[in-house]
Amino acid sequence: MSAERLFTFARLSPEETAAQRQACAPVEAGWPHAGAISFTGVAMCYRAGLKPVLQGLDLSLRAGEKVGLVGRTGAGKSSILVCLYRIVELSAGSITIDGRDIAGVPLRVLRARLSIIPQDPVLNPNPSPSPAPAPTPNPSPSPKQDPVLNPNPNPSPNPNPNPSPSPSPKQDPMLNPNPNPSPNPNPNPSPSPSPSPKQDPVLFTGTAYYLPLTTY
Repeated sequence: MSAERLFTFARLSPEETAAQRQACAPVEAGWPHAGAISFTGVAMCYRAGLKPVLQGLDLSLRAGEKVGLVGRTGAGKSSILVCLYRIVELSAGSITIDGRDIAGVPLRVLRARLSIIPQDPVLNPNPSPSPAPAPTPNPSPSPKQDPVLNPNPNPSPNPNPNPSPSPSPKQDPMLNPNPNPSPNPNPNPSPSPSPSPKQDPVLFTGTAYYLPLTTY
């Protein structure tokens, strides 16, 4: 089916021959300068033998005027634009833009000087997409970078390059709770007397007992 349509388009006759283009009068560089459009007795049918879509259309649009065409489906609203761009030639009547009949303007010039927005516009949000960056290879992780072997791939450096040695018995907190005892001002300490009943933390009625505390 697609190939058949292509051959059909290839056998179409050109819209405008070279002789027809040469027969047209030169078009001014500034045409159209205002944009006044006039339809006079316009009649158009899409194919010979069919009922005319437009018949006896008279319409005048001033320069810079905004006009809206309202009608039911098949009333001929889009057919007016078809006539304006000469996609289908008129059966009768004429269309002039700024006083010049568009039938005497070459098709290439006519369609280049007019602008149209189609009913179903297609907008491309990114007309020139930037090429995607080339993927970089992912090297196999070294043992230091392996998250399984080393969960912390970037350990913080040790601020003390000289690690402290293992504590000696004097520095062991279990064996010596006070690693830096204050010096005894009295080098010859006298034996401490037995605590009196008032100083003994454990008191009983009648007789005082001293219970020494031993740290294991």
